[in-house]
Amino acid sequence: MNLTNQSVSGTNEISLQDSLNAAALGIKIKMGATSVAPNENDLVIYVDKQSSSNPSNDRKQYVFNLTDILRYASGEGDEVVQKVALKNNKIVLEAYVNRLIGSDNSVLSEPVVEELDTIDITLFEGTNYIYTNYTDADIIIVYPKDDDLNRLFVNSVIYARHTEACDDFSLDDIYFKDAFTKIGDELNIEVDNLTAKCITSKNNTFSIDNAGNIVANSLTINGTPIGGGLTSSEVVDLIYPVGSIYLSVSSTSPATLFGGTWDRINGYYLYAGDGGNTAGSNTSGGPSTNTTGSTALTVAQMPSHTHTQNPHSHAQNNNTWMNDPAHYDTRPAGSSGFYAGAALVTYYTQNATATNNNTGGGQGHTHTLNSHTHSVTPLRYEVYTWKRTA
Repeated sequence: MNLTNQSVSGTNEISLQDSLNAAALGIKIKMGATSVAPNENDLVIYVDKQSSSNPSNDRKQYVFNLTDILRYASGEGDEVVQKVALKNNKIVLEAYVNRLIGSDNSVLSEPVVEELDTIDITLFEGTNYIYTNYTDADIIIVYPKDDDLNRLFVNSVIYARHTEACDDFSLDDIYFKDAFTKIGDELNIEVDNLTAKCITSKNNTFSIDNAGNIVANSLTINGTPIGGGLTSSEVVDLIYPVGSIYLSVSSTSPATLFGGTWDRINGYYLYAGDGGNTAGSNTSGGPSTNTTGSTALTVAQMPSHTHTQNPHSHAQNNNTWMNDPAHYDTRPAGSSGFYAGAALVTYYTQNATATNNNTGGGQGHTHTLNSHTHSVTPLRYEVYTWKRTA
């Protein structure tokens, strides 16, 4: 709680304009070089709606009974302090005199602390003037500024004070009482916003701190217990019901990790079906067939392609016997004079041609050649896979 913007100090008399109608959170009266003590030991603190030059009929006074007056010497001065403190996890109000000057006006070697009875110095709502029966004493007051956080803090102080005094306590005794509901001897509080470093239950079984750490025996979300409210098997059933797929880079079976019955899936790719196949089935017939799901390639499935052949020629002789006299062959002299028919030799060339035709429909396919399967395997990241069956 930042009290810097709700602390006011001055000499002889101070004023504040935006206070709650509640007890001051702290006050200090200290002797200065020009301070003048009264002729009595008591310290009187005045709280009024108007200044000391024109006191009102509503002025209040609060008296601290001291064993001696406050003194100042050699740059040191006695002081009266009242403040809110936290002791043994309880908010308490404490008051004391811190004496630095002895009765002979010498500076004490060790301060002497004199305890005082505490007093609730109640302020008016809005404007207040505070002064004492000491002239030119230094006054510092920490007051409850009019905002929600101070209303909560002030209520806590008031409640602690009544509990400490063991007197009757009602909601009418506190400021900002609409935020509280009394249950037996305890109070419930409802606020729009609360800034706290840590909230702890009285029995220390629950706490939440400003780092976000929660300590609790169990947590419940919308009526459903979380963590301690579920058995381990129930948690597994929520996360991995029967039919779930479990993937891991570890070979440890989920049955060992979570329980349940799991079948190992090995040698298959997972396929997100479109309704044409039964979910959870193997399109190749199941693991027992040890197949890959490939089929023979049809012409329509083959990529369009061209077969290139090597063209060539064949040469052959064609002998034709001719009776044309122009082609008679005269025998040499001395022959029998017999004319023989001459053979006319004619050469024919026959070319064998080849035609290059495209074929194949280009459909998606798996090549099946020479009674073997040609598999095209994409880049992959292999994992261990199980399906829960029970």
